[in-house]
Formats: sequence, structure tokens, C-alpha cells
Amino acid sequence: MRCILLVLALLAALPAAAQPDPFYEVDALNEGLGGTPVDVDRETPRATMEELFALEDEGRWDAAAHLLDLGEIAPEDQAEQGPILARHLYTIIDRKVLLRWADLSDRPDAIDENATSRSALAGQPRRSLLLGNLALDGRTVSVRLNRLKPADGDPVWVFSRQTVENIPRLHDLYGPSRFERMLPDVLKRDAGLGLAWWEVLGLPVMLLLAAVAGAATYRGVRQGERTTDGTWIEIVLRSLKWPATIAVVTTVLFFAGRELFVFSAPLDAVIGPIVVAGYVIAIILFVMTVLDGILDQMVMFDADDISDPTEGASRSRATALSAIRRIVLVILALLGAAWVLSSAGIFQTFGFTLLASAGALTIVIGFAARRVLGNIISSLQIALNRSARIGDQIMWDGEWCTVERIHFTYVQLKIWTGNRIVVPVSEFVHEGFTSFTLAEPEAVRVIPLRLAPGADIDGLRARFLDLVAKEDRIEDKDSAKVLITEQDALGVTFRAQFLGPNPSEGWEIECALREALIKEGVRIGRATGEPQFPEGAAMDAAA
Repeated sequence: MRCILLVLALLAALPAAAQPDPFYEVDALNEGLGGTPVDVDRETPRATMEELFALEDEGRWDAAAHLLDLGEIAPEDQAEQGPILARHLYTIIDRKVLLRWADLSDRPDAIDENATSRSALAGQPRRSLLLGNLALDGRTVSVRLNRLKPADGDPVWVFSRQTVENIPRLHDLYGPSRFERMLPDVLKRDAGLGLAWWEVLGLPVMLLLAAVAGAATYRGVRQGERTTDGTWIEIVLRSLKWPATIAVVTTVLFFAGRELFVFSAPLDAVIGPIVVAGYVIAIILFVMTVLDGILDQMVMFDADDISDPTEGASRSRATALSAIRRIVLVILALLGAAWVLSSAGIFQTFGFTLLASAGALTIVIGFAARRVLGNIISSLQIALNRSARIGDQIMWDGEWCTVERIHFTYVQLKIWTGNRIVVPVSEFVHEGFTSFTLAEPEAVRVIPLRLAPGADIDGLRARFLDLVAKEDRIEDKDSAKVLITEQDALGVTFRAQFLGPNPSEGWEIECALREALIKEGVRIGRATGEPQFPEGAAMDAAA
């Protein structure tokens, strides 16, 4: 039994023994630098990085040169160029690489002990480790550690040959600007949180410059808008007012952060996404305002103007164009968000990739945005199926309203009194409403009156039919009729009805006829001495 267990253990160990050595073999490493100082530790990725920062504090750049793979430099030049490259590399990393020390393995084989079992590199030794990516000449270059084993030594972790090759150009781009080199040393000292004092003081100055430039741009475009009398030029200038302001502010931040103030990684990780987002917002605002101006020229969006029954085509066109506007805005927002995330690289910078891929975060975001997304989908549903159009007259929650606007998350209804009701789109769709203009504009209008048991029904019927005959706005005179729908010990329900031409005029005619019937009932009661309405009420409207 023990023999079988021993054989199984040996078989299980075979795959591990078959793995290749986790290093790159080189003939020699930095021959021109001489022997490596005994206190320089390059055994693990974290040790190499810690040595770089420790040697910077001590000013030992000759020793720091041993942390680089100088294989592309002639051995006779390595002693001279190595310290310079090491100092420049420290500046680049300190300014632009947002290090996550927890991701730097402290094992010689660089196995990621925090990786889950689903990770492709779980339990795998590594011989190359990515520290960060930087933009250079329109492309992305990496700052990377490699594990090298010279023929006459043990494996060590050093900055890769490709990283060293890019140091001069990266330092020209991300190193101290001419303005920064002119600053006194006291302003270059550490102020905490990885920031220098000049950054703490320079950021408000940069923001002030951006605000001044933005205000000047806004005033200039607004002045140009006031002096134009052409429709299309005015539309363009009106559309440019805020987008141009945002673009100028963003441009000032971009060039100030690139040419005047070369900020360190913590600030750059925030300013970079803001700059990209600023350009995205400016483009979206410009496209949407221009689109709004064009749509205003193509179709009326005034609900009062298109609520007339003869303007059904205008209502449909206005609703369709409003839906197109919302669809374009959604597409632009999605494209803009993708641009911000991909260009700024904030997921990679802050290590949010793991969080974004986690199911818990997806559930939280979905739960928080479910109502907003539901309202957006419902608003598009209304626009596509045309169940409610801009200018339609409807009955909502007992109020006679005109649909004034259909927004992403709410519907704006105008009550006949001039007040507005704001209804969430999902509630507007789920609760339902009565539409007076969805199909034919004609609708039966009902005037219910509560009469006394001895009321002169024939007299009131004759008066109602006579009023209908004289009303020019009622085309179908034969549709008018009077019915007695209910009766009890207190009286009867007198129901007069007619076919109104449209909701607006039908309501006005209904009010006028009701007033005339009440006056006729009062007149008959005074003439005959027989009250026409129940005691204590002139009229009791019944549903």
C-alpha cells in the first residue's frame, strides 16, 4: 500500500518537474558595470522595485544601474549611461506609473498568490511582470520587469531591455518640464499622497486658467450669436456655446498638464479621464444641440399648436423625431463612455478590472439602474408604438391633459388649467390612460343631470335637441339623444349626449349645453312651481 502511495505522489510531481525554468537565459548581464554591490537585492520583483526607491533616497545611481538590463548599450558605455537611465526611469515610474505594491510578487518565481483558481496564471511561475503602460508617439509601450539568468550567475529581476530602450523618449515626454526645472527645490519636496508641493499649488492655478479661458470663450460665442441674423449660422453658434466652452477648458487642462505642469501618477490618473470625458461631453452636446436646432426647423414641437385634430401627422412626426433624438443620445452616450474607458484606461490604472468583472458589482449596478433603464426603454416603447404622441389629448388620473414632452424618464403633461404633471414613464405606461386623439377625434360627450321625480323631462329633452340643432360645431345632429338611465326615490338621472367634433371643442360645447339645460330647468321650475332638481342641489352629476 505504501508503495502505491509513493508511486502516485511521484506521478503527481511529474508535471511540476516538467515546467520550464521561469527565467530568460542571457550570456552576460551588464558587463560594463562591474560587480553588483552586495547590498543590492534583485531576487524578487518587489525587491527590485524597493531597491530602486531606496537607492534614489541615497543618491546611489551607480548601484541603481544594476537594476536595468543594459544589453542594448555597448559595455564601454554602460558605466556612463546606466546611472542616467536609472535616474530617468525612477522619474518616469514616480510620475506616471501608478504602482500597486500588492501586485508585486515577493517570490523569486513571481507566482501570483492572490490569483483565483479561474485565473489563467494561477499557480504559474512567471519570468516577466508588467508594471504599467504609457503612451508614446501614438502607441503604447510597457514598463516591465524580466527575470534574467546570466551564464555565470543566479536569476535576477531587472527592468527589461525594451523598457530601457524607451527611457530617453519617455523621459522627454513625462520628465520635468522647463517650468518645473526653474522652480526652487523647496517646491519639489513631497507634500504627501505622492504629490509635490508645486503640484498642490499648481493645480488651483491651472483650474483658474481653464475657468478664465472658458468664460472668455462663452462670452465670445454668445456675442457672435447676438450679431447673426441667419438661421443656420445662429443655430451653429447657439450649439457651439457650451460645447466650445467645455472644449476650451479641457484643452487648457490638457496642454497645461502636458507642457506646463507634468503631474505625477495620482493626479494624472484623475486629470486624464477628466480630459477625455470633457471632449466627449463637448462633442455630444454639440451634436445634440445642432440636432435639436435642425428638428425645430423641420417640425413643430409646441403641443398647443399640434393638438388640433387635423395635425395628426404633425404629432406623429414630432413624436418620431423626438424618439430619434433620444436614440441618437443613447448611442452617443454609449460610444462616449466606451471612448473614455478605453482612452483613459482608468480600469487598468486603478485595478478596477477585477471589480468590473465581479458578479457582485454587476448586480449592484443593475439593481441601482433598473428604474432608470426601465424608464428609458418605456419612453422608446411609447415613441415606437405611438400609444401617446406629442400633442395628444388624454385623460390621466382624472385630469384632462395634453402630452407636451416625452423625455427619457418622464412624460410632461399639460393640464387644461396650464399647470404641468410630471409622470414617470414606467408609471405612465403601466397605469394606462384614456386617449381622445389616438384614433378618430370625434367622441361622444355626455351631460348627466340629476332631476327631481316630477321634472319636465320632455321639456328639457326638447330644449337640448334645439340647442344641438343650433350649434354649428356639431356636425352629426342625429347623434344627439336623451336617455333616462337611473331612477330612485330621490329622482332620475337625465343623460344628454352628442358627438363632439374633437376633444377640445367637444368639452367647450358640453359646458355650454350643461349651463343652458340648468337655466332651462330653473326657468321651468319657476314657471310651473314644480322644482326640476332635487331639493338642496341644483345639479348632481353622476358618472
